[in-house]
Parts: sequence; structure tokens; C-alpha cells
Amino acid sequence: MNEMEQKSDTGTLPESEVTLAERATDIRNAAELIRRAVSGIQSGRAEQLRTIAGQLDQQFDELHTIGIRLYAPELLGAER
Repeated sequence: MNEMEQKSDTGTLPESEVTLAERATDIRNAAELIRRAVSGIQSGRAEQLRTIAGQLDQQFDELHTIGIRLYAPELLGAER
């Protein structure tokens, strides 16, 4: 079984998903850094980088939810 197939101690999620959820803040920070780097620049590449930052935001949101589900599931009821 490789890392992608291994199950974590926290349930049925692959261990790699748990690890990424624990590093979600780094992903959010990367998106913010990209936005700062391209701030005020109008070009095709800058737009591509903004799109990547948006995709990272979506990944952060999903990983943050996984983290809450793993470590503080009682908060999910409060968020809804």
C-alpha cells in the first residue's frame, strides 16, 4: 500500500489528505503571496497566476473543512 492508499488513524481519509489538511494554512498563505506578487500587474501571466491563487483558495476551503471534520466536528454544526 502506498501513501495515497494508506488510511489515517482519524477515519477513512487517506493519510495524505490528513497531512494536507494540517498544512492548509500554508496553502492559503501561498495564495495570498501570489496575489501580492501580481498586485497592480496587468498581463496574461498575472491573470493566470490570479486564477491559480483562486484555485488554491478553493483547495484551502476544502482542506479546512476536512481539518474541522477531523479535529473539531462540533464546529461543523455551528457553521451551517
